[in-house]
Amino acid sequence: MVPFLAGAAIRITWLSYAEFLNNPERAAEAYYAVTQVIGGDVVFCFGDLSIEAVDFGQDMVYPPNDTAHPDYSKPRIATTVDY
Repeated sequence: MVPFLAGAAIRITWLSYAEFLNNPERAAEAYYAVTQVIGGDVVFCFGDLSIEAVDFGQDMVYPPNDTAHPDYSKPRIATTVDY
């Protein structure tokens, strides 16, 4: 069994999405904690689908109770010239 636990890990450890996504040590602790509660054969660790955007310099929005997303008002690639 490989449960998909990111959201649960964040909630049972009271982390914010920003802290979970930007602090690998806290994310590991959260995954460990939720695995102890729910169980499973494998821990499927991932951050967020926006990680690549951050690596390319995109500004992010970290809502308190929702997944992170790019700041749509300031796109990193706004025109074809930016490519």
